[in-house]
Amino acid sequence: GAAQPLTVIRERYRLDALIGEGGMASVWRAWDLTLQRPIAVKLLFARESHTEEALVDRFLREARIAASVQHRNVIHIVDFGTTADGQPFMVMELLEGETLAARLRRQKPLPIADVVQIGHLTLRGLSAVHAAGIIHRDLKPENVYLKDEGGVVYPKILDFGISRSIEPANG
Repeated sequence: GAAQPLTVIRERYRLDALIGEGGMASVWRAWDLTLQRPIAVKLLFARESHTEEALVDRFLREARIAASVQHRNVIHIVDFGTTADGQPFMVMELLEGETLAARLRRQKPLPIADVVQIGHLTLRGLSAVHAAGIIHRDLKPENVYLKDEGGVVYPKILDFGISRSIEPANG
C-alpha cells in the first residue's frame, strides 16, 4: 500500500515524515532502528499490482550506480531493495540544508566566493562520478544539495535517475 508515517521497511527503517514528492517517488525522513540514526528513504510510488518493471529496474539501477560512488560531494546511498510488497526503496544519508536551486532563488546574486567553492566541490564530486565510469546526465541546480555542516556548506550531487554506466560493451 501507500507509504505512511510509522511504516517500517524490512524491519529496519521507520518512516517518520514526508520530506518531498516528485513525479515518480517520495522521500521520507526516517529512523534506522539498527544503527539508531536518522536517514532518508526514497520510495518509488507503487503503481497498481503490476509496478512497471522498467521503472523498478531503473530505480534500482540508480541506487546501485549512486552507491558505487563514495565521495564527500556525492549523496551517500547506504542500502536499497524492495519492500515486502515489492515497492523499490533507497536509503541514503539525511541531508540538512537546501538545493542550489532554492539557494539561487533566495540569494541573487550568489557571492563570488560561494560560486567558486560550490563549483569547485561539485566538480570534485562529478570527477569521482566519472572515475567510477558513470555519466550523470542531469546535473542542474535542483540536483546539487547544499549540506550545512556547522556553518560550512558542502555540495552533494543527487539524483542519478537518468545516469548511465560507460562500461564498454565488449570489455
